[in-house]
Amino acid sequence: MPLRPPLVLSVCGRFVCVEPPHPTHHATAHFSRAVVTKDGVVSVSGTGAGHCGDAACSPRRGGAADETRWALENVAHVLEYCRTDWRGVFKVTMLISDKTFYNDCNAAYVDFLQKSNVAHLPMRTCALWGVPTDMKVGFACEAYLSDESAAALFERARAASA
Repeated sequence: MPLRPPLVLSVCGRFVCVEPPHPTHHATAHFSRAVVTKDGVVSVSGTGAGHCGDAACSPRRGGAADETRWALENVAHVLEYCRTDWRGVFKVTMLISDKTFYNDCNAAYVDFLQKSNVAHLPMRTCALWGVPTDMKVGFACEAYLSDESAAALFERARAASA
């Protein structure tokens, strides 16, 4: 089970940025885990299987199916923090580091969403991961929030920034 770190909200112009609590512990210190627009679109950046809540952001290594499940659990955590879940996701990008992992990753992806009670499989694209990594798979996605949830998230971010 992935660690569930607190994420940090901040208002970034027209967006709410959802960031790791200690970005200096990441190899890529300047990034947002997700951004949320005022009209309620959540964009989650490429998220892998690592334990991104501990001080070292330690990697987890396993087979392609294991890493797929762990990465999807990490994405689910970010979505939850943004007040949505897999049911609100309309687009997923599966990022794989080697084409030979595709079948195992795809099967684990379908299995994960079915076990998450998602009524539909979101539109999905697949790409070779362009960053230097030894992770097998990662995911990025876009989801919708209700207007009320988007407004509440912006209020929460403003309060956190005050």
